[in-house]
Amino acid sequence: LAQVRGFKMKFKLNAVIASLMGLTISMTASAEDIELYVNHNVETNEKPRVLVVFDTSGSMAFSTATGDDCGNKSGGGWRLCSDSRLGVAKNAMKQLVNDNDDIDFGLMRFNGSSGGYVMARLGSSQDKILDQIEKLPADGATPLTETLWEAYLYITGQKVRYGQNTNQRDFSAETGSKNNDNNSRYISPFEQVLGEPERCDNSVNIILMTDGDPSNDDDANSAIATQYYKHFTDGTGVGYLGGLAKVIHGTDEIEIDLYTNTAEIKDTGRVYAIGFGSGMSPSGKALLEKTAKLGGGQYLHADTAEQLSDAFKNTISRIREVNDSFSSPSVASNNVDQTRSRDAIYFAMFYPETGARWR
Repeated sequence: LAQVRGFKMKFKLNAVIASLMGLTISMTASAEDIELYVNHNVETNEKPRVLVVFDTSGSMAFSTATGDDCGNKSGGGWRLCSDSRLGVAKNAMKQLVNDNDDIDFGLMRFNGSSGGYVMARLGSSQDKILDQIEKLPADGATPLTETLWEAYLYITGQKVRYGQNTNQRDFSAETGSKNNDNNSRYISPFEQVLGEPERCDNSVNIILMTDGDPSNDDDANSAIATQYYKHFTDGTGVGYLGGLAKVIHGTDEIEIDLYTNTAEIKDTGRVYAIGFGSGMSPSGKALLEKTAKLGGGQYLHADTAEQLSDAFKNTISRIREVNDSFSSPSVASNNVDQTRSRDAIYFAMFYPETGARWR
């Protein structure tokens, strides 16, 4: 009888110890933030979207070093200098695309003195972007505001306006065809593609790159003012270019939804600006700086090929900093029983920086 009682007591003691050990292990496993159960089926390689508006005005043919022209071509227009701003900007842009294959680029250009158009929609292949960069000319005025308005029409999925003036545009960015230009509408990059997962980062970044002050650039002012007063009532002191950037980005107090067809998702935009060369006036630089500030981006100026390349790189780094998420969400789990988890969800996010350590 004593042996039986002793056995029972020993059994109970061992059971209690085992239970406590199990509880301790379970609590330790649940409490460790590094013990993460990750859904590996979630797509994590979501790409930031960057639409570059490229200046193709006649002054892009001028010398980067001196800012002077190199005379006229026999058929009219400016002759490209050996160190033309156009050549330098093309090289910087091609390097940017080649060095950032994890970004969905799009490309727009000025169209003479009448707005601009989409040369390559957002998400085009790298080869197509590079091919279209190679075709960029230096001819015409600087309709910067009108071209940003066309970019706005594109990302919001509205009717094609200035793009109707050319057959060189990217028709895959539209619902119509070459034979139905007047009724063609843009396919917004915010439109949900059937069968594709919803994005975490519902934003588009626009980079305006120009070598001069806007010119022949007031045709879209009325439309911009109408859209501006739809959201804001603080007057037109910001100017039409800055006002449009503000409409694209919104403010801390007023949230803008650029694509209302997805009402449950707020689609936003940011506007960055890069000034290039010695041809810009102080007021032109101030305009780009204000535009970038109102657009939630930043303004940089470059006078040399190296500075332009650095400006593009710094802008991309800034875009990466504000990109919403770098990985799929995870939950802390019990590594003894993975059918159990805690009531917290974790997101891994980083600010990319040039040093060895990322916050």
